[in-house]
Amino acid sequence: MQRVFFLGLGALAILGSAPAKADAGDILIKARGSYHQRLDGFSINLPGENVPVDADIENTTGAEAAITMFLTDHLAAEVSMGGAGYQIKDSTGRRLVSADLLVSTVSLQYHFTPASQKIRPYIGLGINHLNLYSEAVDLELKNSAPDPFVSYNSKLIGGFAPVAQAGSDIALGDQLFLNFDVKYTSRKTEVRIEREIRATEARRLSSVIVGLGLGFRF
Repeated sequence: MQRVFFLGLGALAILGSAPAKADAGDILIKARGSYHQRLDGFSINLPGENVPVDADIENTTGAEAAITMFLTDHLAAEVSMGGAGYQIKDSTGRRLVSADLLVSTVSLQYHFTPASQKIRPYIGLGINHLNLYSEAVDLELKNSAPDPFVSYNSKLIGGFAPVAQAGSDIALGDQLFLNFDVKYTSRKTEVRIEREIRATEARRLSSVIVGLGLGFRF
């Protein structure tokens, strides 16, 4: 994914030349690298264990692609899709549960200065969907002693959540621009750990996603 992302940035860089503005009907294609700042921690009660494990969701990096269509000079609709890793670690930094995530977002944006030939800030509100897949319980959740051997199964539950967005397009050429984007989202999520019986921890997951990349205006 990262190789495709950087190849996309290189292709966009070749296409730009002199400053321009956005108009109704314009379509913007954006490719961003992203940093996911997790804001919450929680405890996991393992099945059959008496002591809860304090856990944090690790901050991580990823990549995102977006398409923005201007409905008027100021209003635009954006659809984006991004991917990143997802890891839960205990207080000592040992990895407990890991997965991959895919985040799809639809938002309505207001662009303050679409006629500007340099800086074009915007804000947006929308909804996104978090899909977690390829869950794996790491060795720290398993009793590695041969007798007895205890293994766990895990399931991470995502779902829909509202999202707030702010950012800016900075013109680099007639069609090429630098894009800076920040999103905040908060949702209820579940961590399920199973060993004969199921332990479910329902917690609120809040994240700030910071993106930086290049865009091209058609």
